[in-house]
Amino acid sequence: MLVEGAKDERALRAVGVSGRIERLHRGASVQGVCERLSREHPEVIVLTDWDTAGGKLARLAADALSSNGARAKLEFRRTFAIHTRREIHQVESLPVFLARLQEKAQEEQERAA
Repeated sequence: MLVEGAKDERALRAVGVSGRIERLHRGASVQGVCERLSREHPEVIVLTDWDTAGGKLARLAADALSSNGARAKLEFRRTFAIHTRREIHQVESLPVFLARLQEKAQEEQERAA
């Protein structure tokens, strides 16, 4: 999985994502990171923020991955953007968003009981 920075990685770990997470903002160019990932993986999940800057970065990463023979998987980013658009716009906000959802679900369950 490819994310923007360390806060995004920490947020994903906090919500239970395991496996390899690569960060774009580590000093290397987007092209360099994507070139390396393309050599190691035929598909890479790209999960940048779903704001304008994140969209530009996702397209840049997708193009760089594609030019190196890998497929950029953008489905998770699209799904988060659709379902959280009114509340959050950043990967790093996912733990707080999920905690709010759990809290609302618990309140609904208590009302129903």
